[in-house]
Amino acid sequence: MREMVCIASTLQVLWWSLLLGLLLEAALRAYEIRLWAIKDYGAIIHEFDPWFNYRATEYLAEHGWKKFFTWFDHQSWYPLGRPVATTIYPGMQITAVFLWRLLQEVDSSWDLNHVCCYMPAWFGAVSSVFAGLLASESVRGERLDFSSAVAGGVAARAMAVVPAHLSRSVGGGFDNESVAISAMCCSFFFWCRALRNESSWPIAALAGLAYSYMAASWGGYIFALNMIGLHAGILTLFGSAGNLYAAYSLFFVVGTVGAMQVPVVSWTPLRSMEQLAPLALFGVLQLVQVYKLLPKHLKQLPLVALGAVGVVLVGLLIPSGIFSPFSARVAALFVKHTKTGNPLVDSVAEHQPGSADAYWNYLGKLCLTSPMGLVPLLLRRSDGAVFLVALFWVTYFFAQKMRRLIIFMALPASTLTGAAASFLADFAIANVGTEIGATLNRPPVRLLRILLAALACYGLIPQIVEFLDFCEQKARRTLSHPQIVTKGKDGSLIDDYRQAYTWLKDNTAEDARVMAWWDYGYQIAGIANRTTIADGNTWNHEHIALLGLCLSSPSSEAHKIARHLADYVLVWAGGGGKDDVGKSKHMARIANSVYPGHCNEEDCDLYGVFSDGKPSKMMEASLIYRLCGRGALDPRHFREVFVSRHRRVRIAEVLQVSEESRSWRQRNCDAPGSWYCPGGYSPGLLELFNPNSTGEEALEYREAYAARVQEQWKEKPRPNQEGLPPGSYLDSCRGCSMSGKTLTCTHCRLPGSPSIHSSLEPESCPLPQINNIQGRLQCEPKPNAHNIPPGGYQQSCKGCEMKGNGEETLFCSHCSSASGNQVPSSFEPKNCPKPAKLDNDNGKLVCNGVPNDAACPDGPYLKSCQGCHLSSGSVVCPLCRRADGRQMEASHSMETCTRPARLENQDGRLVCSGALDGPYKKSCSQCQQTGDFLTCQCAQSTGKFLESSYDISRCRSPAELHNLEGRLTCQGVPNGRRLPQGPYLETCQGCHLMKESLTCSHCLNDEGLQVESSMEVASCVSQQLKPENFNGVLRCLRLSAEVGRRGAWRGELRSPGAMDPQAMLQALAALDDQTLLAVITGTLQKRPELAPGVVNGAVPDLTYAPADSLTKRRATGRILQVNSGNGVGFIDCPELKAVFQTDVYVHKNQVGALPIGTEVNFAILLSKDMKPQAFDLQPTGASQFMRLELRRLDDLDLCWRTPGRILEQVLEAAESDEFNAAVSASDVSFLGWKACFKVTQTQKESMADDGASAVVADGYWCATLGPLLLLKPPALSPHLAPVPEKLIRPLGAVTTLWGTLLLNEPLKGQLGQKRVTSLVCGINSVASVGLAALTFMAPQRTLLAALTVQVAGFAAWQARSVVC
Repeated sequence: MREMVCIASTLQVLWWSLLLGLLLEAALRAYEIRLWAIKDYGAIIHEFDPWFNYRATEYLAEHGWKKFFTWFDHQSWYPLGRPVATTIYPGMQITAVFLWRLLQEVDSSWDLNHVCCYMPAWFGAVSSVFAGLLASESVRGERLDFSSAVAGGVAARAMAVVPAHLSRSVGGGFDNESVAISAMCCSFFFWCRALRNESSWPIAALAGLAYSYMAASWGGYIFALNMIGLHAGILTLFGSAGNLYAAYSLFFVVGTVGAMQVPVVSWTPLRSMEQLAPLALFGVLQLVQVYKLLPKHLKQLPLVALGAVGVVLVGLLIPSGIFSPFSARVAALFVKHTKTGNPLVDSVAEHQPGSADAYWNYLGKLCLTSPMGLVPLLLRRSDGAVFLVALFWVTYFFAQKMRRLIIFMALPASTLTGAAASFLADFAIANVGTEIGATLNRPPVRLLRILLAALACYGLIPQIVEFLDFCEQKARRTLSHPQIVTKGKDGSLIDDYRQAYTWLKDNTAEDARVMAWWDYGYQIAGIANRTTIADGNTWNHEHIALLGLCLSSPSSEAHKIARHLADYVLVWAGGGGKDDVGKSKHMARIANSVYPGHCNEEDCDLYGVFSDGKPSKMMEASLIYRLCGRGALDPRHFREVFVSRHRRVRIAEVLQVSEESRSWRQRNCDAPGSWYCPGGYSPGLLELFNPNSTGEEALEYREAYAARVQEQWKEKPRPNQEGLPPGSYLDSCRGCSMSGKTLTCTHCRLPGSPSIHSSLEPESCPLPQINNIQGRLQCEPKPNAHNIPPGGYQQSCKGCEMKGNGEETLFCSHCSSASGNQVPSSFEPKNCPKPAKLDNDNGKLVCNGVPNDAACPDGPYLKSCQGCHLSSGSVVCPLCRRADGRQMEASHSMETCTRPARLENQDGRLVCSGALDGPYKKSCSQCQQTGDFLTCQCAQSTGKFLESSYDISRCRSPAELHNLEGRLTCQGVPNGRRLPQGPYLETCQGCHLMKESLTCSHCLNDEGLQVESSMEVASCVSQQLKPENFNGVLRCLRLSAEVGRRGAWRGELRSPGAMDPQAMLQALAALDDQTLLAVITGTLQKRPELAPGVVNGAVPDLTYAPADSLTKRRATGRILQVNSGNGVGFIDCPELKAVFQTDVYVHKNQVGALPIGTEVNFAILLSKDMKPQAFDLQPTGASQFMRLELRRLDDLDLCWRTPGRILEQVLEAAESDEFNAAVSASDVSFLGWKACFKVTQTQKESMADDGASAVVADGYWCATLGPLLLLKPPALSPHLAPVPEKLIRPLGAVTTLWGTLLLNEPLKGQLGQKRVTSLVCGINSVASVGLAALTFMAPQRTLLAALTVQVAGFAAWQARSVVC
């Protein structure tokens, strides 16, 4: 018996070690996979809501607990303000500040931003651990075994990487869910643990505490409460292994009391309909317990009667208003999307219903493995197993209703996968307790079970690897993008949003009010620190409706509102449907829900952009459309003041701002001295909407609004005529009527676009049924014929039949395309031999599955061509896919396409890509190809050769490679049709116009490289501009410039074609000097791109460069590299790179001894090819310069002159302008360094001895600081204030003497000829630290630091003779 106990104990230790090891590995992996965003972008707060969370955390850290919970934020929701304490779940902020202060005690380098960025990763690891513990608890018995350890490990590993959980817990995603999901997992585990047996119910208190923390962190706490309540209800009906009454009562009391301490929660758990069921269950359990304690004679009263009384009481209380109704977001779970009745809720994309694609996107292969875990859980029927089954079905139901709630499915999907793994482990090694157990437990059979389980695991390895790779790619490529910062196709950072917010912070008044759609309010307040109109809290529907009304109204109407609310308007104008034009339909709908008549229909159908890119009438007139650069702004009302580098953000200033409204400060406090003081709208704004106001502006606004409403009412679709042909179109088309034999509908709905006009002749329909397909009236197709060939096309194609004399062609009248349209298509089945089958590819009948001959040469064409084979030296492919989806026969001779060139399918034609033939061969040699890159030595016109590389996959036939001044370029890339005219066509190729975007694949820049560039051409055309290529970047070029200011001359210059260049030159020469100078200056101001050429033509032949060119407009950058061979170096300067698209050139003589990486300030001159070149380099900071120089001790110029000469130079510096009382202590030290260098005799000796280097470093410091102590300059006086006056001069003298001795010693060779041990190096390092403290430490420590130098230096001096 003792041996059995010992074995059991050993196994328990083994299984616990296995479980804990797996949980630790999962936690580490969960942490690592969440750091991709921080690794790629740095510690940046993501998205929108996290920026408010971070701002609130900063406020808590700075102002403390009391002020945080009495914080009424008047910088948001202007002019109303926001009571933060009653509208925030503060658990995450409190946790962040606690962790920050804790980490500060360990490592002071942790700042609050880094803590907030890393917190999601930390809590993601915690969630994974508790998910594993929950899975293990649900499948185990009284003791831990192998299968339950496996369940916990697998569940934790799945939870660590599943995208559904990653989506809310990546590094930088400082959002409530990242913390609350961990609390939920913790609460669920402790709840199930409390039900393990009769004596474990006290653990429910921990579940209640975890639930309270979740309630303090996220509004989703309601789900956790109802989930535990549902589980307790099920167990009440079917029985529990634990003490259910004690566990649930303890959990409910602890959790509810804790949740009620949160201001935003307060009495909600006892008054909300959403939490009524758990409260009712708590009451029922108390009644049952009381009933059990009643004497026998009182138990005659049926328990059902007591329950009926309770139901009646609840029924009476609900209408009384004690219980609050369901919120709009909860209501959205039980009604169809966009039908909640609240257009604000319906506008949020995350509130869309779930789909199969969403499950695969966020769960991956867990969609397959998690249902397998239901079987073993149902077989076990433990309390924990019942909980996981219920959790799975509940989360699946809610995820179906709202895509955002797929986040809840991460936990059941992971734990059920763990349960499935435990079943496999049980099958392998567990004893089978059934009638056939004796047979299955025999050693041979048991060995067979283990082998089968091992084979199953081996077969699952590829699937597991694929799932883990899927999660890794999702984490890095999809979920780890901060959104506020993105990366371009070339890997460069696109930082437009932060650039715009920084501009607001630097260029607007501190009390400036910024209007923007509510999505961006948090970022504006968090980064720009400016007052916002609305943000993501969305607590006031009417206020957001006012904002939506302003942005979606015509510009003149909008200005009358904006001038009372804002000083600036910020819009996202990036295009692609995700900018503010794409969102503006929601703005109009929300506005229309409060201001009737803003749209002529409830859903604002006529407000939007048509599928061809043209705006509707209402959209074109709206302010948001013009702010986004798609129309001209009224210069009387708005002035554009900022456009980001990539034109994704625009900021306009509101003109004629109402100063009365701006200075309005209404505070409606609920009690005298209270912190709760909401603001109010200004009288000027309220008058606009007051029908009784008689102000001029109010009357104008209401008249314009009424006129617009009346005009829009005329455009409202009329009701459908009676007696129309039947069909589903009647539900989505309006204004339908019969005109002769034609059915015409004026407004047929088209998803993502305003309704469009459509007509159809019903007699042409084979069936008396008409449908609206993507805004087009189409006949209901007749059923497919019985003799058509099999294939997947039959599911999405209708009206299919065989046609032709011999019925050789398959024709389908209605094949669905990806856009939703139904189009006709045909195919000859004889071209699709078995085993291939016909399918529908975006509305086109195609053949899939025809194998290619193995003898065919490799190439990209094999991916889109089928049935390829070799025939007479040519590749013949009977089925090559075209761009429109059709398939056609194509062939190409292999004689004209030799390796390394490869065949490609270009729109159904086989072409040879990457061929090395071309004119470049005449002037390029030593060509080598690596992959798709060709590298050659190409000759310039000067005879020099340059190494050049080109991606030959970008130079397809009929284009050819050329040598352009030593650069491989592709010439002859065809352009598309209907391109806008402009100078760009001379240097850009491969240009295509897609809607309003012009994209050129090959634009030549100044370095001879061909780069891809794109731009929006709508704004160019509207402002009489033409596209041009500026150094590889497409931009607008102004056609005409009004450079003169005198009548006749101005008229002539406005039309350059009015006179020839010679006549214009004569006219200019005839002007007086002052007028001509004004004309030239004005022209250059309007055409700044001409300025470099003008200066280059004048300097130095006609004049000299002014001195201001070296002293003004200096730039700052960092030295990148210097080639000692040709003397060419480069400086990284983002400011100049944005203008010239290249780094700044610098010669090695200008760099001198400055090391790579030094930050320098420099003057800019232009080279002969108009490139920036740096002169007069100066280190930007003394302290940085000294630190960099100390790293190069082997190349220092030694100051070996006497202290007298050093002091003399310092005194000279003190008398100059560069030395004044405003200079910092570190800059004073820098002057000492400069003085030391002035008296240096350059001696670059080889100093391999580290001890000598350290001594020299000490000497530099002492020789510099000693004279400064003797001099006592004004800038150093504050730092010397704590030092007694009588000690300063002796201290300076000793320091100077000591520094001189140290500098002289290496020159005399006394140390350089001896081996100095590490002891001396260590002592001298201490001396260096002490000397550094003399300059950089607090003033009160100056004397102590100086004494440290003397003691350490003296010890080093004495130790030298001992150890050498």
